[in-house]
Amino acid sequence: MNLKKTLLFTILTCCISFFSMEATGAGFQAGFYPAIRISEEGVSKGPLLVNATGTIRCSRIPLVFGAGIITGSENSRAVLGLSVFADWWAIDNQIKNNWNFFSGFGLSAAIKTDFQNNFYFSAGPRFFAGMNWIFIDNFIEAYFQQNILPSISLNTKSENKDFMLYLPFEAGVRLHF
Repeated sequence: MNLKKTLLFTILTCCISFFSMEATGAGFQAGFYPAIRISEEGVSKGPLLVNATGTIRCSRIPLVFGAGIITGSENSRAVLGLSVFADWWAIDNQIKNNWNFFSGFGLSAAIKTDFQNNFYFSAGPRFFAGMNWIFIDNFIEAYFQQNILPSISLNTKSENKDFMLYLPFEAGVRLHF
């Protein structure tokens, strides 16, 4: 029993020290996700989704990741689910004083349900560009970004695999510590 407690304490200590050394910003972002569906039937309007996500921005590596709730309408049904992403900032340039431009790439995935035994899964790469402003001695970061998410979308009730082009706009605030 003592071995389990010691092991658990060691793992928690390592995780806490890793995040305290690496993560300098934590916050919240909201997003609006319009989409275009490309399937065997042709091109059509895709799902319209919104999300609320918690984000963490690392200090020593140009990585931002997050997880949150996604909701909206898919195939004329209300859906609710979870979304995750990880972004690598390839460009982070200062425009003027506390105003910056950033851009990069990453990965995104989501799983949603309409509560009628239908599950929707989508995943794909993520390309983004945005601007941020840093206030109060690098303590508060406000930002917005436009994304392009080409994704494969699967429905558990259908054998079809649709290609979705999501065009989410996201905005948020992070507090740096």
